[in-house]
Amino acid sequence: MVFTAKEGATSGGSGSTGGTTTTAGAGATGGGNGTELANTGSDSSSTTLITGGAVALFALGGGAFLVVRRRKSAGLAA
Repeated sequence: MVFTAKEGATSGGSGSTGGTTTTAGAGATGGGNGTELANTGSDSSSTTLITGGAVALFALGGGAFLVVRRRKSAGLAA
């Protein structure tokens, strides 16, 4: 059964009783004027920590790559 948005905003496919419900402003909090992003619950300190960790892992991988290359080239030259 399929309803239009005016009748209930629910759509179900091929005889299913479930469906998706869409309503105007669903999930919106506060009135807002559209100039601010929604609050997602994350803080800037976690973003900084994740970025720092990614940079550190990248540098560690690059260092490991250089060490392995030097050992291989030193072994071939000997």
